[in-house]
Amino acid sequence: MNFNEIDIKQLNIICDGWWFFDLPKEQIHISKTLLYCLDIKHNSNLFTVNQFLSLLDIESHSDFLACINKYKVQKTQRIINLILHFNIENIHKWFLSKYTEFSDNTYLNILTDITEIKHHEKALYEMAFYDTVSGVYSRSAFMVFLEKAFTNFINKKSRLAVFFLDIDNLKQINDTYGHVIGDKVINRISCKIKSLSRESDILGRLGGDEFGIIINNFYKETHLQTIAKRYIDGVRNIKIDGLPLNISCSIGISISNSNTNTIEQLLHYADLAMYQAKLNQKGSYKLYK
Repeated sequence: MNFNEIDIKQLNIICDGWWFFDLPKEQIHISKTLLYCLDIKHNSNLFTVNQFLSLLDIESHSDFLACINKYKVQKTQRIINLILHFNIENIHKWFLSKYTEFSDNTYLNILTDITEIKHHEKALYEMAFYDTVSGVYSRSAFMVFLEKAFTNFINKKSRLAVFFLDIDNLKQINDTYGHVIGDKVINRISCKIKSLSRESDILGRLGGDEFGIIINNFYKETHLQTIAKRYIDGVRNIKIDGLPLNISCSIGISISNSNTNTIEQLLHYADLAMYQAKLNQKGSYKLYK
């Protein structure tokens, strides 16, 4: 079927847009509905390959060019589906592009807007990867980073230490002032610790009042002690709604060495050190020996 015989109005009704590649002219024709959806101001609906490429986010460049090359080389009917990520002045939209017709060196692709689906995927990803209360990495994400850091240690690429940080008296704060205030404490402490950390350090909430911090490429034990003191002092100065909360945290530190066999062992040693610090004096730190 010749594309010129297609009822354009009907096509615009059944899809969210379309584009086709004119092989002899090496031009791309874009539907007015797609131009309108993307809010593109263009003199016509004809684009060169490079002009069309400039509308796409860089993550879609290779797939789109591979699609065009297949059209150029094969010149045979073949279904080619791809996701096109448009990025127009940081406004992002995603479309499923499905090849539907081949005729007279013309390749027609029907578009389905999947932007909402992509937003849902991102939300689900963030729910799995980030803790909603603290805004930092979830336990599962933290363990992935710890596994990677431990692999680097095994391969002699970096030194590795883990901090196990516990918010002192969080249960008492929740019981006295409610979980809304308790959640504010968790969030504020997360923000403070993050602001006091290097970019290479990884902060995650392990659960309840407990946090893990991965410290990569430290110089010596005194460096870790300096970091722990900085965290403890920073948390101690936090105020929430003018309430007398007396916020503090206790920290346990473990350092990977030749006797450390697993990330669970490394985290467990930091946990033991944290409890020892808490027993000695809340708002202090302890290095596992």
